[in-house]
Amino acid sequence: MSTALKIFQGKFGRVSLLDMSKPLVVHAHHHCHALIKVSGVDSYFSVKGKNQPLTDDSVVLVNAWEPHAYVHTPSGEGRCILLALYLETAWLGDILQALTVSSHPHFFPSHAPYCRPRPDC
Repeated sequence: MSTALKIFQGKFGRVSLLDMSKPLVVHAHHHCHALIKVSGVDSYFSVKGKNQPLTDDSVVLVNAWEPHAYVHTPSGEGRCILLALYLETAWLGDILQALTVSSHPHFFPSHAPYCRPRPDC
């Protein structure tokens, strides 16, 4: 289950501070977004069926309409506090013409672009 601790919404999209303690089903939406671990246990986001680490040393990027799901810890214990940035692709295009492609399914070419070298990155 995820619990929203704080949410801020505007033309840019939405910023949410989430308390994640259970898996979240596969879903997709029109936002592109970045997922950043703030505290708690390490976990994963499955993006297009491949687990991407969500740790102190990584960030997960998800393209618009890309299937993704929160994968909690293998033991099912603990919780992960994360900052989720849901970015409106139209807003990105309005602020910079080159970002119009943010709605493209390959806008983020890598789902874990920042990850310190580790076996699971």
